[in-house]
Amino acid sequence: MEVNHIKNQSGYLKFIPLGGMGEVTKNMSVYETENDLVVVDCGIGFPEEAATAAAEKAENEILIPDFSYVLARQKKLRALIVTHGHEDHIGAIPYFLKKVRVPVYTARLTAGLIRSKLKEKGPKKAEIKELNEDQRINLGRDFSFELIRLTHSIPDTMAVALTTPFGVVIHTGDFKLDPTPLDRRLSELGKIDEYGRRGVLLLASDSLRSEREGSSPSERIVGETFFREIQKTRGRVFITMFSSDISRIQQAIDVAAALGREVTLAGLSLERNFEVARDLGYLAVPKKQVTTNEKLKKLPVSKQLILASGAQGQTNSAMAKMARGEHRAFKLGQGDLVLFSSDLIPGNEEPVQRLQEQIRKVGAKVLHLEEVPEIHVSGHGYAEDLKRVMQAAHAAYLAPIGGTPESMAEYAKLARGYNYRDDQIFLLENGQTLEFYFHQGRTEAKLGEKIELKEFSIIQK
Repeated sequence: MEVNHIKNQSGYLKFIPLGGMGEVTKNMSVYETENDLVVVDCGIGFPEEAATAAAEKAENEILIPDFSYVLARQKKLRALIVTHGHEDHIGAIPYFLKKVRVPVYTARLTAGLIRSKLKEKGPKKAEIKELNEDQRINLGRDFSFELIRLTHSIPDTMAVALTTPFGVVIHTGDFKLDPTPLDRRLSELGKIDEYGRRGVLLLASDSLRSEREGSSPSERIVGETFFREIQKTRGRVFITMFSSDISRIQQAIDVAAALGREVTLAGLSLERNFEVARDLGYLAVPKKQVTTNEKLKKLPVSKQLILASGAQGQTNSAMAKMARGEHRAFKLGQGDLVLFSSDLIPGNEEPVQRLQEQIRKVGAKVLHLEEVPEIHVSGHGYAEDLKRVMQAAHAAYLAPIGGTPESMAEYAKLARGYNYRDDQIFLLENGQTLEFYFHQGRTEAKLGEKIELKEFSIIQK
């Protein structure tokens, strides 16, 4: 775990999570030296009140990270680097870019999703730079980086290998090690291993599913489950999922084609993400396989498959409107099959349960994760996936990210099994500074100040 090639014998390197610690959403991290500052990810979260069905405004309310620390240091801000295209990693970018001008670096699909979001919400002018895995970018005096391909539930998921004056940081974002990804592009574990052999200072690793033994199942299992369940029914089939789950959309289209069904989409964000992914070549859509709501309605019910937003029980979602009979094209009823193909965001258990009960009341059949475990697989690595990346990076220090307090603590247990000492593992809170400094010929780490962060909410129109 020696860290080689130290360029600096003074100064500091700070790692400061502004979101994503002890929570599953609102991911945003800062890496800072005396000269330069880089941000990784900029996502949204959701207020707990949304789960109580209290105020109607909570339906359209999102939480964004507190940008104050970055704004106060924007003269040395060099880049926003984005790991992948899920909302909890890109959703707050429009609000951030309205405050600062900074280039955004990311992979091609993620760039497309960000551009689509900026077209809707602004700002109109933004510098979005698409990168391949083999490109190295220099940022200011102290940073350079490259992207390392990983697998997740959306294509073009990347880890960031950030080279600093104190050593290399591997920041994974969300990942799992899928052995059979839909795009056939495997995680570049060998590249992480290369860095590990040369010396990695810090591994900031996804930790959300660290308590689950083994490896996270392949995304392909969901497609097999769709096929098995859908071929049993002669009625309409509705599938609800996260709107940015591009791999899941592909599998639904593939299964529909195999079973002689046509597909339509219901939900603005789902439709928008579909169009971006299709136009960029990340979705393979047979001709005439996807059609409009109105054209699909005219087909026999045995030929219809509807992808709908609303997997988290949102009151104004397409699925909720269908259950209430208020959707402009579809009304749920007797003989319909509804598949909930997503995990629950913590806090959303009640609205999802209410929506499922409402769907059953109108006579439709509901299948969800507790009844059919293979209807959804996690995009986050289980213990074995996390340990494989931990072993490959062979980092001097570890900081689990993107998890609950329980999963972060479980990650620390996994690390102790690989002889990491407690003083090498940092379970940070949002705003907590992890500082690296040079002492007696080597780089050491300590907890620094804790920044007071405020909660900012936005009412989306």
